[in-house]
Amino acid sequence: MRNVVTLASAVTVCSTCGEPLNAKGDCVACLLRTGLDESGVETEPLDSLVFGDFEIARHEDGSLWELGHGAMGVTYLAVDKVLRRKVALKVIKAPVVPTRRHSQAARERFLREARAAAVLRHPNVAAVFQFGASADGSCCYYAMELVEGETLEACVRRDGPLNGKLALEIAKQITRALMAAASQGLIHRDLKPGNIMLIRPNADASELQVKVIDFGLAKAIADDESNMDLTHGEFVGTPNFASPEQFESGPVDVRSDIYSLGATLWFALTGKTPFAGRNIEEIRRAQKSDALPIEQLKAARVPSRLRSLLKSMLAIEPAARPGIQDLAASLRRYSAQARPTRVALAVGVILIFGVSAFSVFPILRTANRPVPTAEHLVSNPVPPEKSIAVLPFENASNEPNTEYLSEGISEALINSLSELQQLRVIARPTAFRYKRKDVDPRQVGRELGVSAVLTGKVRQMQDALNVQVDLVDAVTGAQIWGAGYDRNIADLVAVKQAIAQEVTAKLKLKLSSEEQRRLVKRDSTNAEAYQFYLRGRYFWNKRTSDGIKQAIEHFQQSIERDPNFALGYVGLADSYTGLTFYNFAAPHEAMPEAKESAIKALALDDTLAEAHA
Repeated sequence: MRNVVTLASAVTVCSTCGEPLNAKGDCVACLLRTGLDESGVETEPLDSLVFGDFEIARHEDGSLWELGHGAMGVTYLAVDKVLRRKVALKVIKAPVVPTRRHSQAARERFLREARAAAVLRHPNVAAVFQFGASADGSCCYYAMELVEGETLEACVRRDGPLNGKLALEIAKQITRALMAAASQGLIHRDLKPGNIMLIRPNADASELQVKVIDFGLAKAIADDESNMDLTHGEFVGTPNFASPEQFESGPVDVRSDIYSLGATLWFALTGKTPFAGRNIEEIRRAQKSDALPIEQLKAARVPSRLRSLLKSMLAIEPAARPGIQDLAASLRRYSAQARPTRVALAVGVILIFGVSAFSVFPILRTANRPVPTAEHLVSNPVPPEKSIAVLPFENASNEPNTEYLSEGISEALINSLSELQQLRVIARPTAFRYKRKDVDPRQVGRELGVSAVLTGKVRQMQDALNVQVDLVDAVTGAQIWGAGYDRNIADLVAVKQAIAQEVTAKLKLKLSSEEQRRLVKRDSTNAEAYQFYLRGRYFWNKRTSDGIKQAIEHFQQSIERDPNFALGYVGLADSYTGLTFYNFAAPHEAMPEAKESAIKALALDDTLAEAHA
């Protein structure tokens, strides 16, 4: 079953539901009943697993490693045999055409469109690396950047509708991608939640990166040649997110993508599509005759100004929709207006706990920490002499269960070093954008405006712990210091302290006696308590309902093992506040627990390192 359907009169009916079949023999009604879920799509067997320089990967059971089904083909995980990198490979079956001339025309049209898409390079677009056609002409293919994340569709289906701030951030980044495409005369034609990849989709909006995939099927706007292409005269797109003009035979432009973005944003905010139907005709009829179900937006507490913007984006007539530049400006303006909500929450916490307790909540503080911008780096080309970025350490164990260790040590070092007045330390949200990225420390230095970069690897084998660290000059790329620590897992805190002390020494920082005391202060004398705390932080940083609830369990375990462990109570305070902040729990349910935990944490230690993260 495919999302490529035709509007031609049917000659047969579906044996399952009795609806007419299209010219390809597909039942559009059954297709639409599956909604956005394409997991039931059966894949036609491939004649070959090798396409140019790329070979499709297999699972351990020998099955092909499918990443997803699109409107016209199947996407596989593949390996570039030349560069030895993983890619996403889209394989598209060529249509059955009456003559060899038509078949050649179809392939040429695909290659022409693919070349146009391959020119597009933008941070919010998954890059197209290579494209081609099989020797026998049965398939076309293109290899694109493998984006490690999840789709907006999967995120909403798992966690429910997004809050307005996060949805706006996603829409802003998609709009940037569309602007870049429009500047080169390209449109997407199949913009939908399944084609929006989120990197760290559950994190705070300031950490989120969005990439639009499947631009390889974009059609050049200016190309008004013969309509013979791989679609073979059929509708291309996903009906529930397609613009009204896509169902017609006329040309489409960027305003069609704006409509699809409006439908995608609607889905992100409500979990529903603005117009539903059992078949294409019902969807078309609903678009033309039915009013938008604004009550869905009201039920999701979408602000009135954003509701008005969505109405304009989903206008039936393309001319009534905002232009791409106007849309970008509106999204920036609404996003800026949404920020006081977070400030209001911070004020509420201050009123409840007192000014000193405000420092307990890193969830509220990170918004106030300056993040280097391109303008900042241009105006400050020389990084401060005493500045550092602690990048997320690599989990060399390759075991998901030990990921908390690599992330936890990195975050703990950021917190410890941030206490030093002479040293500027890049905040966790910014530093962790480089997770699983093989980047030159000099590039990190240029992008973040720092003079030093700390990297590391963590490996745990039962009770044995191995930590490798390197401190690099971010200007020259020379190594300042490197060391390896082979210890027992129980010595985790001592390893973290030793690394922090060496970093301060190699950077020639002059520490006060109080700063020296803090660097060697043990957060807990119980090794198990500290490990449970790091696990709690790992799950808390996911910012999901389940993640925060698991974090609470781990923080409680840490406190059970060490009742005087102040950081354990800090974790609980953060978690209960997070439940309210992310609308996972009502304030009257979670905030009393947050208050109690915060008071306990401050009673145990009012100089917490975490308070300055």
